Amino acid sequence: RESLPLVETQDLFLQFGKQIILNNISISIPRGQTVAIIGESGCGKTMLLKTLVGLIRPTRGTISFDGQDIQALNE
Repeated sequence: RESLPLVETQDLFLQFGKQIILNNISISIPRGQTVAIIGESGCGKTMLLKTLVGLIRPTRGTISFDGQDIQALNE
C-alpha cells in the first residue's frame, strides 16, 4: 500500500445542468505530500474538494482513497 497514491482521480467530470464544473481531472497525490489548489474565483476549486471527500458525486470518473473507490464505500 505504501506505493499506492493516497488520493487519485481518473477522468473526473462534474456537471450541473449544462454547466461543466470539472472536465476530465486526473490527479495522483502520494502519501505525505502537501498539495495546494489555487485558481481564480469560480474555477471549481471548492467543487473539486467536495468531490474528493465524497460530499458531491461526480458525473463521471473515479476517485480512490488509499486504493479504495470512495463511491463504493458506505457513508
